[in-house]
Amino acid sequence: MKIKNFTAIIQQEDNGYVSFCPELDIASQGNTIQEAKMNLSEAIQLFFEIASSDEINERLSSEIYMGTPQGSYYSTILKQPIENTIC
Repeated sequence: MKIKNFTAIIQQEDNGYVSFCPELDIASQGNTIQEAKMNLSEAIQLFFEIASSDEINERLSSEIYMGTPQGSYYSTILKQPIENTIC
């Protein structure tokens, strides 16, 4: 098994935070940024435990593009690695 880092985009909504992993199209939430990140990490781990290899390969992408009114660009600023996720 190898360890891979995934992107966590975390955004405040109402009284909590929503976390999203664009590489796998998985989302979670939490009351704090850290809780949202930890919950997303758990959701990713559960995904790898139950998903077929075909589904995993279908969801993985190598690049993420963020849209802006001026065009698209590769975002490195919004990336927060989800550490120690085994795949």
